[in-house]
Amino acid sequence: MPGRDDGTGTAEPAALELRAGALRTTLREGRLTSVFAAGHEVWHGVHFLLRDAHWRTPALCLGGPVRETLVDGWRVTVRGCFEFAPAVALRIEIEGRDDGSLSVSGEARAEADTDVNRLGLCLLHPLSACGRPLEVIHDDGRRTRSTFPELIPPWPPFTAIRATRCRAPTACEPAKRCGRA
Repeated sequence: MPGRDDGTGTAEPAALELRAGALRTTLREGRLTSVFAAGHEVWHGVHFLLRDAHWRTPALCLGGPVRETLVDGWRVTVRGCFEFAPAVALRIEIEGRDDGSLSVSGEARAEADTDVNRLGLCLLHPLSACGRPLEVIHDDGRRTRSTFPELIPPWPPFTAIRATRCRAPTACEPAKRCGRA
């Protein structure tokens, strides 16, 4: 279904609404917008990005998402490539489960050697997560216990992430206000 025209002459990209149990999110242009569990925002956004050697962000050309229904949720696969020389192909797989778990993985392959400053998943936490406990499981298996940052620095607070674990807020807990760095 095509998106709406916002008056600028550019149509809004089509969105795919995704639900599994208490998990709810929207996929638009290969990016998950706010991810909700039991009505609470647990991630403000999730996307896969590339920053070239000069910190530019090349455009991402995607094919349509392929959705599969699973016994206990759904799986969406998106394929595309970054408009970059040499070409960098991308495959993103997203799974949502009825138990509220969400898995996002991506694989990028360049046709030849290339220099990039950053390539991988970018997780944006909601303001309500500021100061909340977080466990980061790193690529090498190490585990780091920390908290979501209250002031956002210009560099990533965690790197080499395989997975994260955190508890969603409940309706009884007050929201926190965060500042800016």
